[in-house]
This record gives sequence, structure tokens and C-alpha cells, in this order.
Amino acid sequence: MPKPNSMKAKLLFLSAILLIAGCTTKKEQNASLLTFVPDGTAIILKINDLNSFKAEIEENEVLSKLKTLDLTKRISSRLQPLEYVHGESTGLLSISQRNSNDFNFTYISSDTLPLVNLNSAQNKTHEILSYKDCEIEKYQIQEDVFYTAKFAQVQLFSTSQRIIENIISDSDEKKLNPTLKKLYEVSNSNKLAHLWINLNKSDGLLKNLLGTNKEVEVSNYADWVSLDIDLGEEGIFLDGITIAKDSTNNFLGLFSKTRPLSTTTTQLAPGNLSSYISYTFNDYKSFAQNQMEFLKVDTAMDSLLDTVEEIGLARIGAQEVIFLKTFGTANITDYLKSIQTNSIEFQGGEILELGQTNFLNDCLNPLITNFTTRYSSVLEDTFIFSEDREALERIIAQNKSGKTFEKTTLYKNAKEVTTQESTIFSLADANGFENNLRNDGWEEIAKEIGQLDFSDYLFGSQLIAETDFFHASYFIKKNSNTTAIRGVTSLYDVQLDADIALNPQFVTNHRTKRKEIVVQDINNALYLISTKGKILWKKQLDGSIQGKIHQVDIYKNGKLQLAFTTNNQ
Repeated sequence: MPKPNSMKAKLLFLSAILLIAGCTTKKEQNASLLTFVPDGTAIILKINDLNSFKAEIEENEVLSKLKTLDLTKRISSRLQPLEYVHGESTGLLSISQRNSNDFNFTYISSDTLPLVNLNSAQNKTHEILSYKDCEIEKYQIQEDVFYTAKFAQVQLFSTSQRIIENIISDSDEKKLNPTLKKLYEVSNSNKLAHLWINLNKSDGLLKNLLGTNKEVEVSNYADWVSLDIDLGEEGIFLDGITIAKDSTNNFLGLFSKTRPLSTTTTQLAPGNLSSYISYTFNDYKSFAQNQMEFLKVDTAMDSLLDTVEEIGLARIGAQEVIFLKTFGTANITDYLKSIQTNSIEFQGGEILELGQTNFLNDCLNPLITNFTTRYSSVLEDTFIFSEDREALERIIAQNKSGKTFEKTTLYKNAKEVTTQESTIFSLADANGFENNLRNDGWEEIAKEIGQLDFSDYLFGSQLIAETDFFHASYFIKKNSNTTAIRGVTSLYDVQLDADIALNPQFVTNHRTKRKEIVVQDINNALYLISTKGKILWKKQLDGSIQGKIHQVDIYKNGKLQLAFTTNNQ
């Protein structure tokens, strides 16, 4: 498939991998955490509750599968020091390139970060360093080295001493990136986490994180990606916006000044495809002008395709098929007749063998590259092109029998989380996602992905053009049947440290909106248990709870606390 589709796949995949894995000044207390983000940061993860976020990662089925990848292990090893801190306040995880083979991270919290599990740690050293009247604490636990400091009402936690020193030195003169500041202000605080990627600073870092010698060029895709993170029971869902400010240099700039249309080529695409991508635009002339600027050519491409409003690219096994949906077929029909070398009748339709095989690459670069246009047919107002005749014959036959892509479970599951109108819509099953990575040169990652069981998952994305940005959605979703089965099923068993004294009670997680279970044992310990059966925390109380546990927004900040009475309190 074309490189832009693989680029989106890598952004989605890397986002999933990244999820796994005392000073005083006169500064105002409400200073934005962004003020302390190190210069050169390419990726920022805003975590609204570190403890809950860690628990969600542990429970997510997709991330559990990805933990076995060498890529995940390498990134997780570098992020290992985060296991020594707990916190329930908002924090920013900043990731920046250290050198060509490594990266640094810095966690900036709005509150104190308690260090845990240090007493039992082996081969531990601790020392206090001084810098500009501030104390920086250095810890080394076996191979892990990290630094902490309290500065300007925030807690700093980093793998780099120099980064903390630079934050302390530069915070007075720090000027926030206006785009990042705006994205930060509109982020959804009710979500568990939020991700920002500065694509202009990410090429080297992503090459580092992916552990490859292959060049990574996401800077040609857009400028910023801003995504809310939802680690749902059915997968990973990233929703937000993508900004392409310099439309002449960015791939998404190809769709500047165009409007999205309904995706319709899925009605003709075959049901047995492994991956699919659709591009739509309401004005081909605007697309052609954007294309000319992106490719840096002096003249626009041939107007042969000026009635095209949707381009669909399907992969069926190792074969590629291209669909061109038009609002007028005359010009393209005349051109195809002029270059045909043979005509074949099949089930009432006509398949043309073509003598000119490169014109789609010439007209639709960079959406279509390296495609041999050898055969063509037309269904309704859509032209279909393939490299071999048998592919077109199967498409014609499947359309007559009604076995098209939009009727598959794969497509129906994707439509549950997408809209009808798209500028770019992509979808793949596990084999298609693996092949897309491999065809773009990512052999090692594709090989590892192929060893995991994602047979019941789909991989997709959707971008919708607006005036100054794109609505963006990336997802890895369980490909489930829609028919519900009634009955009672045991979901899990949980072993507590003692017998239950208080009947289990459902409470609501104010961030995820999912139900969790709270229960007390005969030793007065209170447990919070997730819907997957994981004990999220255990707290020792001085007595047994009397009556019902209530949830109250005590601080009027949208966060729910547990309120109850014991024998003494």
C-alpha cells in the first residue's frame, strides 16, 4: 500500500507501544505544567491519574499482547524508573531524543510523587546534588538511574540530570509553543490520558524508538497530532485532531480547501480484502493545485481525472486494486478506449487490457505509486484497475453475488466508531496490517506482529478535513459480532487476603466511566477491584464500614471520592 497509509499505521502502532511501556521560587502556583516541558521534546503524554493509568495499561488486552515485542521491551526498559513512583494528580510525560540510540523521559507532576518499592530494591544508591540552591536527588537501582527535584510547586522526575538543571535554569524565559498551548487548553481532562506528538521533531526519535536504520519521515505527514486516549475493553481508541500548518510540505495538505464526502467505494470492493484505504475530496481542481505544490512541480497534472471524487485502494492477498469513483465517466472512458489492446467479456461486463500502464502513478502521485495499471473495468460510476485480470473477475463476480466489503463484519465493526464522511479512511485486518508494515520496509516489526494473535482485531483510522485542521481517529478494535448472548457468565475470580465482611458494591470510575467494585474484608482492609478482576488498591481502615459507601465530588473538580462512616470516623 502507499507510504502515507503505512505512516498512519506506524503512528497508531507507536502510540500503543508508548502507552505500555525540593526547590522554591516566586512563580505563580497556577503556572502551566507545559512551562517545565524540556526543549526538544517530541512526544508529550498528559496523564490525569498515574495510578489509574498504570492499572488501565495492565488490563488492556491489546497492550498485553504487545508487551512481548522486542520494541516494547526496549521502550519499557527505558521507562522502568516510572515503576518507582505513584501519584493521582495530573502529570506530563515528556520524551525526547538523547542520542541516535537512546531517549530520555521526564515526568512533571502537579503534586508530590511518592517513591515506592525502594526499601526492597537491591543494589540501591542515593545521593543529593546541589544546583542553583536547589536539591536534586540521584537514585541508582541496579541498571536504572533517575533524578528527582521539587521546583516551583511541581515535582520533576527524569532520567537526565541535565534536563532537570535546564528546566530550573530556563523556566523564567520559557516561551510556550502557541500551537501546543492551544491544544493543551482544549484537552479533555475527563479522559485518562492525552497524547501530543510534534511531528516536526519526531523523525529521529521515532527512528530511535523503532530501533531501525530505516529513515522515518513523519514530519512530511503533518505538524501536530493531538489525541485523547481511551483504553477500552474492546481495544485502543485515539481521538483528536491533526494540524498541518504548512500545507505545501505536508501530506495532509493535499486535501487543503476540500471537503470530505461519503465513502462509497466500499460498496463495490470485494469482501475478502485484507486492507483498504479511501481518499475523498469534493473538488479535484483544489486537490490538483495542492498536489502541484506538494510535489514542487510547475504545472498541474493532466485534467483527465477532474471528475474523480473518491480513490479507493484495496489489497487482496498480494494483489492491489484501485477504485476511482466519479461523477462523470466520459473523459476517462474515452481515454481507456484509446489505450486498450484487448477487450474481454465477463459475466455481462467488459474488462479492458491496457497498453499504457503508468498513468495512475503520473496523475495521482503520491496517493498512488508503483502501481501497474494493466486491466480496467467499470461498475456503475466507478472505474476499477488491477495488475491482473483474475482480480477484476473476482470483483465483478462478488458484486453480482452481493459479497462486498461493506457487508463484512470487519467493516461493520469499524463503522461503529467512525462516521460516513471521511477525507481519509483506512482499515485492515491483522494480516493486512502486518503486510502494510512489511511492504513499507518494516520487516522485523511485521514479523513480530505476525507472531501475535490479533485474528479477532481490526486496525483503522479516519481523518476528516476541516478549515484549519483534521478530525483524527486511530483505533485497534476487537472485531466482535453484534449479536448479544443473554445469560449469566463468571468474568473472573479474585482472592482477597481475608474473608469478605462488607457486601461488594459497584462504584463509578470518574475518568473511564466504567464500573468498579469496592469491598471490605474482616480485617477492615478496603479493596478497589477493576472490571477485569485486578485489585487496583488496598487501604487499611481502623474499623468496619457502617452502611453504604457513597461517591461525592468533594472538591467540585469532577473527581469522585468514596465517602463512608466507620465505627470511629
